[in-house]
Amino acid sequence: MSAVPPPGRFRRAFSLIEVMLALGIVAFCLVTLMGLMTVGLQTSRDSTDTVQAADIASMLVSLRRTSPTNSLPTSFALPPLNLPANGTLYLAADGAVTSSAQASYRLTYGVVTNSSQFSSLQLMLTWPPPADPIAAAQLVKGRYELFTCIPLP
Repeated sequence: MSAVPPPGRFRRAFSLIEVMLALGIVAFCLVTLMGLMTVGLQTSRDSTDTVQAADIASMLVSLRRTSPTNSLPTSFALPPLNLPANGTLYLAADGAVTSSAQASYRLTYGVVTNSSQFSSLQLMLTWPPPADPIAAAQLVKGRYELFTCIPLP
């Protein structure tokens, strides 16, 4: 007589330890993936803010390039480029000048007139807007800087 059981009578199954080990591995992988998702979302937000700041800076510079002196309205963000100037303004998400309470960006600018032929323009956009980029560097979440020279008419 043989001691082998007939087929189909005993089935192999996973033990409780194997099931718990598999669930532990799956849980570890899911927690890791959730952590990576939050980092990815934060990186995406930061990238969006930086691209928007770059767009605003490019728009301001291109408008000032087309009219480097006083032909733009006085409410325009950047001063005329034929006179030296420094200042800070608060900008909305579309680049319009607004109050600090409703602003998306803080614009710090500097204009240096190097000669009668061109001016140097330095822009620094920081966010969140209430944070002073020099006095409270740890509060500044994002920063975009642009330096360019613009010919004068």
